[in-house]
Amino acid sequence: MRKTKLEAGCNEIGIIYDGDDDAPSVVGLLHATADSPPGVRMPYISPGVFGDTPGVEQFSTINEWFSTENFPEHLAFDAGDLKVQLFGCRFRSRRESIMGTATSVATMAPEVVIVSDEDVQLTEPLRLREMTSSIDALLQWSGIRRTSFDYERTKEGRIKSFAIRATTGDPITWQSGEVQLSIDSHWKGTPSSASSKALTAKDSAGIESSTWLTSTFEEPKAIREHLIKQRELVSLLVLVYGAPIRFREHLTSDERFGSRSQLVYTHTWR
Repeated sequence: MRKTKLEAGCNEIGIIYDGDDDAPSVVGLLHATADSPPGVRMPYISPGVFGDTPGVEQFSTINEWFSTENFPEHLAFDAGDLKVQLFGCRFRSRRESIMGTATSVATMAPEVVIVSDEDVQLTEPLRLREMTSSIDALLQWSGIRRTSFDYERTKEGRIKSFAIRATTGDPITWQSGEVQLSIDSHWKGTPSSASSKALTAKDSAGIESSTWLTSTFEEPKAIREHLIKQRELVSLLVLVYGAPIRFREHLTSDERFGSRSQLVYTHTWR
């Protein structure tokens, strides 16, 4: 089953594509922790100080990237069950065997990771018309809820039965300069465990609900332009609650990447 989300603790081995079909294949490990945003670690053999290390030709792409610290603006990473797009890759670290007799390891850090199964042109810059974000305290402040509970009680006041009601509605929308901002709540059903063939002692089903802020421009903009506008509301929430307010997740519905694809912006990671 394809993975649709990148989370802390991931360690995925995959092939990295830069759009050059004639270049040697590059293999890397995509990893992230709660304290460290996503990075891609790549093993390679360095030419060493003598420049005649056997087998070094197959690592020419990695050697060029890290010796010049000049990376393609857009790379694709395919781990089989996880496919992501890497944007704004930069040098993070390198441990090099200068004698060329041992494996060197280098790590690059993408500024943006988008989880998407779509085949995306690697020459296109990352600009989005719409970006959606999950933010601390947004549900409490906006009061937008699309789910409610109806209870039937006995004469003694005990709950006899209850029903979960999930609805759709219009978002709160306003204009801020050239961007339209909106707040809405989305829900999805969680399937019953009884639908599986496994024999279990439990049966559960429910509704997951979450509230999101969406910024929409007439023309595609860089991610930082979306965040500048979204942070206006974040600053207001900080004043209202007197506590740190953080972004928790980003999504994009850009047609290049598919509906509601996860977008990881490393500057707001965790």
